[in-house]
Amino acid sequence: MFAAYTGGVLLISISDIWEARRKITENVWRTRLVFSRSLSEKMGTMVYLKPENLQKTGSFKVRGAMNKILSIPEKERHRGVVAFSSGNHAQGVAFSAKLAGVSATIVMPEWAAKNKMAATRSYGARVVQYGKNSVEMESKARAIMESDNRLFVHPFDDEDIIAGQGTIGLEILEDLPDVDTIFIPIGGGGLISGISLAVKSIYPKIRIVGVQPSNSCSMLVSRKAGKINEIESCDTIADGLTAKRPGENTFSLCEKYVDDIITVNDDEIVETMCLLLERTKQLAEPSGVVGLAGIMSGRIGLGKKNVAVISGGNCNFSVLAECIMKREK
Repeated sequence: MFAAYTGGVLLISISDIWEARRKITENVWRTRLVFSRSLSEKMGTMVYLKPENLQKTGSFKVRGAMNKILSIPEKERHRGVVAFSSGNHAQGVAFSAKLAGVSATIVMPEWAAKNKMAATRSYGARVVQYGKNSVEMESKARAIMESDNRLFVHPFDDEDIIAGQGTIGLEILEDLPDVDTIFIPIGGGGLISGISLAVKSIYPKIRIVGVQPSNSCSMLVSRKAGKINEIESCDTIADGLTAKRPGENTFSLCEKYVDDIITVNDDEIVETMCLLLERTKQLAEPSGVVGLAGIMSGRIGLGKKNVAVISGGNCNFSVLAECIMKREK
């Protein structure tokens, strides 16, 4: 059982998600659900994939970033933006900013993957490497915001970001209106907040299940406590899901709309990543397969029709090789 949470003010609604869709539709892909016969046979029920690993910049993050950047008034865009990210939000912000003619500075961790830094720079952003975790990166990004008078683009705890991610929920319902359960990775909670708000506002009975790495589960810890908690460390191969604490907005939305949160360990994430590549020929990064790993774990009951959001595909070759070697042992 989760403890009751009484804080938080929800300032976002389904109308914001429809407006986000209007804004971003010309600049992001409309990814289609893919039915996986092999995964369905393995689980004894129908499994569909929402392939945001095939999205522009390689992840869902571009949806929220695009909505945020395009929501900046023209008279403010000269200030530029600053963000912090381990990689996918960085690329989403950099890509969106370039499209809108806005300068971008991105704070990335000391351990950031080289391919994600290179991609971020290729979109014209300035990359500042700083910090070992999300708390340290955010502190640096806010310092740059103050010193350079830039606009801050939070990776998950922002209404425009959440609304942009929520457009995925609208697309799922268009492709599969009778879906029973949707499995969604959770880091800081922006993705699941947007999708769950969109889905539950239209079809309240659809079950929303969040999935976190067992060694990086600040949303689950916070939800059990009934208040936002910061965890000591985020030690997981799923580097895109390493938020030490959830946001005020995302925590409130998860409390209202998310039915269950489960965890998977790194071995399960690696196995699922390799299984996805082997059976469906889709390459996703470790963070991107965590929702599917939740389905494959058998840790929670499945519906007749289940959707796993494959949230990102920015996997470098060294991580892929490491995962394959782990699986083969």
